[in-house]
Amino acid sequence: MRTPSWIRWPGTLEPRTTDEPWAFWDALPTFADLAGADASLFPADIDGVSIVPLLEGAGAYNATERPFYFEFCTNIAPWVGGRDRKGWTHAVRQGRWKLVSFTQDMPYKLFDLEDDLSEENDLADKHPEIVSRLAAVAKEQHTDSPLFPKDDCIES
Repeated sequence: MRTPSWIRWPGTLEPRTTDEPWAFWDALPTFADLAGADASLFPADIDGVSIVPLLEGAGAYNATERPFYFEFCTNIAPWVGGRDRKGWTHAVRQGRWKLVSFTQDMPYKLFDLEDDLSEENDLADKHPEIVSRLAAVAKEQHTDSPLFPKDDCIES
């Protein structure tokens, strides 16, 4: 879930680096903002936000409190993690915390990305309140879709 990226716009954006997270769904609002589009014309429930303040060096755009929710099919070969259980994985990242479950029926794992970037130390038992809060975010963010049925990922 960590992929470096770069944006280059000579004469407009100064070179800089940042550790602030952003996601693909932020691209549309960002490009629209840069083009001067009227943001009020976007759907109210759009997932992305403009990261123009970040690009312009104005600092963070409240990424610390913003949750990032991901779902992906783990029925790929070879399966990451080496487990024989396959299905839809989902994860929430918010600030320093990442909550992940590798299948629908597995318990959540919790990682502190500031101290454990390689996600080796599951802290779910030590921080049940954070697990509960981020699990609620996952439940709220998930949308059932006939285009991506829950069970279509399990069969090879």
